Amino acid sequence: MQNLQDVVYLKNGGVIRGLIIEQVPNQSIKIQTADRNVFVFKMDEILKITKEEDLTKKIQTAQNSKKSEYRNPGIAFLWSFLWPGGGQFYNRQTTKGIIMAGAYAGFAAAFLFSGYDYESWYNGNSYYYTNYWSTGMTIGLVGMSAVWLWSAIDAPVTAGKINLSKNLGLNFKINDNLNLALQPDLRLSRQVGERHVQTFGAKLSLAFN
Repeated sequence: MQNLQDVVYLKNGGVIRGLIIEQVPNQSIKIQTADRNVFVFKMDEILKITKEEDLTKKIQTAQNSKKSEYRNPGIAFLWSFLWPGGGQFYNRQTTKGIIMAGAYAGFAAAFLFSGYDYESWYNGNSYYYTNYWSTGMTIGLVGMSAVWLWSAIDAPVTAGKINLSKNLGLNFKINDNLNLALQPDLRLSRQVGERHVQTFGAKLSLAFN
C-alpha cells in the first residue's frame, strides 16, 4: 500500500507536507509536519489541499541504501591486516578475496611444511646434524609477506575508489537548509621524479539547500 501524506499548497507559494490533525470547515486547518512542527492556516491562505506520496520514507530508504554501500577504508585495512583477503571480502570483491586468501594459505603451508635442510656428518663414533634454512621456507615467507602487503594496501585504496564511484560519504544535517558532507578523496598526485602515487584523504564541504 502506498504511503500518502497531506500536502497543503499556499497562495504565497509555500508547500507544507504532513498530517492534517484538525480542520474547521471553511475556516482553518492545522497540519503537523514530520518533525513535529504544527502550522495553522486560514482557508483563504490556501490554494489547494491534496494527498501525495510520502517522500520522507523514500529519502530514508535511499540514505539507508547508501549507508549499506559505503565501504570504510579503515575497516577494510583492519580485515586485511588480520588475514589477507579479508578486506577484499569486506569490499565485496569475493574473487579477489579468494585469490589472496588462497595464495596466503598456500605460501603459509610452504613455509610450515618445508622444514629445514639437514646435513649430517660423522665424527668418530657419533653422527652430528646441522640444519639450514630451506629454500621452501624462504619462498613461503617471501610469498606470505608479499600477499599480506598487497592485501593491506589494496583494501583501503579500493574502498576509497568504491565510495568515490558511488559518490558516497558522511553527511550531517545541521539544519533544514545546511548540510555538512565529508567524502573520501582518492587521486593521483605528482611526486619527485615524475612518479605518480595514489593519495587518500577527505573532502569537507558545506551545502546550502
